[in-house]
Amino acid sequence: MNVEQVLKLADRLVFAKTGNHLDDLQQRIVRGVCQGQRYSEIAREFGCTPGHVRDVGSQLWKTISDVLGENVSKNNFRATMERIRVSNISNFGKGFIKIGKVSVCAESFQSPQVTFTQRDEQASEKNKVTTDTWVTANWDEFIQIIENPAYQKAKGYYYNGKMKIETMPVGCDRASQHGIMTFAINLFCTLKNIPHRGLVNCSYRRTGVLEAQPDTSYYLGEKVQSAPTGTSIVALAQASPPNLAIEIADTIVSDHKGEKRLLYEELKVDEYWVVDVQKAEILAFEILADGGSRRIYQSQALPGLAISLLEEALERSRQPDQAQVGTWLLTQFQQM
Repeated sequence: MNVEQVLKLADRLVFAKTGNHLDDLQQRIVRGVCQGQRYSEIAREFGCTPGHVRDVGSQLWKTISDVLGENVSKNNFRATMERIRVSNISNFGKGFIKIGKVSVCAESFQSPQVTFTQRDEQASEKNKVTTDTWVTANWDEFIQIIENPAYQKAKGYYYNGKMKIETMPVGCDRASQHGIMTFAINLFCTLKNIPHRGLVNCSYRRTGVLEAQPDTSYYLGEKVQSAPTGTSIVALAQASPPNLAIEIADTIVSDHKGEKRLLYEELKVDEYWVVDVQKAEILAFEILADGGSRRIYQSQALPGLAISLLEEALERSRQPDQAQVGTWLLTQFQQM
């Protein structure tokens, strides 16, 4: 069962007992528990205290326990949902199934195994989306897609009522330039004693508003002390955005300069860089405090670092031996 199927089943169980559907926090708890999150992580993303999440979760498990006639907790919830979809479900009259102590509308299924197979197929068909282009969607539709196991390895973006699901690129030139950019920035920060924390493919979320997953992002200077940790998506309601966001573009560079640029302006990073793989060119933008952005040729987030120097490193990286690029960068940085 995927997360959406677990959520749907839990909602029906709770509704059968209480007459109420799961509220927003209860849904977030179900999603979080299915994804292995701690209550503290769920609380941080939802914007409330861990104690409140724990109380709501405890009541939710009690309600489901009463319905099923067995003890359900945070630790065994997902496994219990998986088990009852086959072994604890029996036909109960036309149009109904019996789960534990209650009868639940079975909609159109004929037997438990056929039912869930049909639902899996329907959910898969429903969750298909055109990838690598912006598609009109509301926030809930975006979350449903991005949590679909079919897109587990994809990158997700959401802004201004549109979403973009990007398939993970695999080209050698792109991978090479991504590696050189990360190496160069880490080396520069180390030599210049700039505190830094680099994150690869980290997702940043402002619930209901936007989501971005830059190829690389950096917390720099004083922000390093408040840089997020953990295994969950960075919730911008509790954490600050990174200083620098970098996208590596081997195709459709215009999108990175357009829609994504607007997204990162809204995200309020200090700088946004686009690496054009084919041209070995870097388009660097400073995000302005009063809105908008402007092209820059020397980084403000990394004082003294010229964009042209990084571009030359990208050009040099086209040679097979990147040790020479590293040696050249080291010499250039030491002379600055």
